[in-house]
Amino acid sequence: MTPLASFCRWAHTNGVVSRLIPKESKGMGVGLFFDPKSNNTKDKDNNNKNELGQGELLFVPQPLLLCRSRVLQFTCPHLQKSLSIIGPSNVSERLAIILFILSQRLTLEDRAQKQCPHPTATITDSVDHSCYTSSNKEQSGDFFSDYIATLPDVSTPVTLEPDLVRGYLAGSLLLDSVCAKRSKLEAEFENLSGNLGAFEDWPCRPTLDNFIWADATFWSRVLSFKTQWTDNDTSDNSKDDMHMVPYLDFANHATTPNIRWEVDSDGLRVWGQESLLQDSMDGDGEREVFLSYGKKPNNELLFLYGFTLKDNPIQFLTLAMPMDEDDPYYMPKAHSLMRWEMPPRITIYLKKTEGPDDMEEFCPGLWITPKSRYLLWLYALNEDDGLGALIEEPESKV
Repeated sequence: MTPLASFCRWAHTNGVVSRLIPKESKGMGVGLFFDPKSNNTKDKDNNNKNELGQGELLFVPQPLLLCRSRVLQFTCPHLQKSLSIIGPSNVSERLAIILFILSQRLTLEDRAQKQCPHPTATITDSVDHSCYTSSNKEQSGDFFSDYIATLPDVSTPVTLEPDLVRGYLAGSLLLDSVCAKRSKLEAEFENLSGNLGAFEDWPCRPTLDNFIWADATFWSRVLSFKTQWTDNDTSDNSKDDMHMVPYLDFANHATTPNIRWEVDSDGLRVWGQESLLQDSMDGDGEREVFLSYGKKPNNELLFLYGFTLKDNPIQFLTLAMPMDEDDPYYMPKAHSLMRWEMPPRITIYLKKTEGPDDMEEFCPGLWITPKSRYLLWLYALNEDDGLGALIEEPESKV
């Protein structure tokens, strides 16, 4: 059985209900396809009550939403020891998830090399996990092994060899961002593997390339739930923002999506947009469904996901604006940026309709947000212009 077929069986067994089919999409890896002739499937053996409603295409139950809280529940000895070494307060949502998928990926690769016939066997010497019951397997990292096995190699400028990247991106603004990102990951990996010794007890120790793969996989698939949760949500997942969502994360990107998703305490649900449902009624055959990864220009799509769109309508440019340390007023300005949580960068838009509603015209044909205008003003500010307000009344918004 192929990894994709094994994943679909695992998803169905664990409560996923879907009218979407994961399969190869031309030039875009695995995608999700809607077959208008497909029935509203229901797993009677598991008493699945989450039958899909009108226009609903997919339901992913809450236990399958992978987040920091879920990772902290797993009884995986070497992973839990790593998290303990790092310290709970230092384990961000991102770090918890990438360490988990990294651990599972290495375990699966080791099993494949040993041609282990038991998919639930572990390579950890101190614990025998070869005979899981359905309940205790759900509390182990192996619960997600069929999902982890479908995660492909990710190819972005950050994952490529640095010399190759410099050749490809020489003279582009993207090169500095890629080099800075890779340097940050190298420093983080060195701290984890060297200074902290967080991987000392791992049966298979990760390499830098493994770590970069996990980070790229996280950013290419993660969804932010922050705007979805309500005050009435009481599940563990409601404490977290960043989630990887098995099944839905096969969906590819389009500037005009034809599906939408919502999340509640039961899980995540996906509906088809009217355009998809109408096209399916009027025509025959499958239709690929698409999410929007956000309004991103090609340089950002390439940086995060490793692809560009031929006719991308989104055209804006983000420029890093590092503060000049030789500025005599560097400290009060830097402290002001930190207090107001304002990153040192500006974004310039070619069309007013492509950005936030409160954009301002910077010069004819170019638009920036009020925060970007404020950043430019702050950098040019001197004592005659009112710099004293930043020093004498630092909590005030000038």
